[in-house]
Amino acid sequence: MFRHCNNRKWFALIMDVPNNKLGLQGEEMLEVVDFKCDPILIGTLREEPGFFPAYHMSKDSWITVALDVQRIR
Repeated sequence: MFRHCNNRKWFALIMDVPNNKLGLQGEEMLEVVDFKCDPILIGTLREEPGFFPAYHMSKDSWITVALDVQRIR
């Protein structure tokens, strides 16, 4: 978990998530990072390989990114 030093709010979280929770096939675990992101950028980023709607966070201001994009192709 990554937090801002001044207000201690989260801005990123690294975790393992089952593929099927991201809309992928199977239950193999995938290492991802959830980032707090400008809502204006989220729609564009989701179109890129390895970017997903936020897992377990607000989909309006967070995005999930696979750390190993090769594993999802």
